[in-house]
Amino acid sequence: MSDDVRIATALRNHRKTKRLRRLLGGDGCWALVCLFLFAGEQRWTGDLGGMTDEDIEDEAGWDGAPGALVSALLQVGFLVGEESARAIHDWQEHNPYAASKGVRIEKGKRAAAARWDKDKDAKSVPPAPSKDATGIENDAQSIESVATGTAKQCPPAPAPAPAPAPTPSPSPSASEASALPPAVLAWKAIRDAAGYGPNQAHTANDPRLIAAVDAGVTAELFADVATEAARLNPPKPFGWVVATALGRHRDAAKPPGASHANPVRLSAAERVRAHAIDGELADQRAGFGADGHANLVGSDG
Repeated sequence: MSDDVRIATALRNHRKTKRLRRLLGGDGCWALVCLFLFAGEQRWTGDLGGMTDEDIEDEAGWDGAPGALVSALLQVGFLVGEESARAIHDWQEHNPYAASKGVRIEKGKRAAAARWDKDKDAKSVPPAPSKDATGIENDAQSIESVATGTAKQCPPAPAPAPAPAPTPSPSPSASEASALPPAVLAWKAIRDAAGYGPNQAHTANDPRLIAAVDAGVTAELFADVATEAARLNPPKPFGWVVATALGRHRDAAKPPGASHANPVRLSAAERVRAHAIDGELADQRAGFGADGHANLVGSDG
């Protein structure tokens, strides 16, 4: 998964940008962009705490007078806070997906650990029993009897009894299925409904799928949308399935006659989460109909 940040198209004409350009010229504006890229790569929440002003200017690639860049960014409002406790102003609001990277990494680790534990349990099969000491001793006596000519005539061995017909393996019980992580259940529902080959390592840990499951999208809804995608064959079908299922889930959750006249005020954490889902998934629905991909599960990143 590559790192990226989002920069609004309005940045070039924003009043803060204009003031920064008047103070430091084009080099100052480019240093601001480089600082945004650094935050997206290493300081996901926009918190620059623990960094000196010199550190900040080094990461921004500033070659001008020492302290001039940080001073100008503080003056126009792109930076806030005291030295060693600086932060990029409103970073989590403007870059919610980058700000939620730590949460997505932690969820991926938990899913990988659950999958590892499941594979480890499947491999813990006891080895086949080896021949015991009695069997070895009997073999030695038989060899000695043949060598000395004292071997006894053994009666003919009885005909082997017919092997019983194999019993079909039972289907997983409901309790076993419920023990799987929700994202894995959602992945299995998409795979089974679409009829394509599995790619669990790529798909079940996809942050878009995990975010949609956390938002309340059920495996049944994923299966319905995956069946529709197999018929329509949209571009980037996996992302289309996740985005469409999430949108239908939200529409179903709205009360009849609901309007946007009085929107609910979300907390900062809820806005970060909502933007993280919308920002990553909305592009998938916007591209529907451009071209097609043959594989629904695991065909897009």
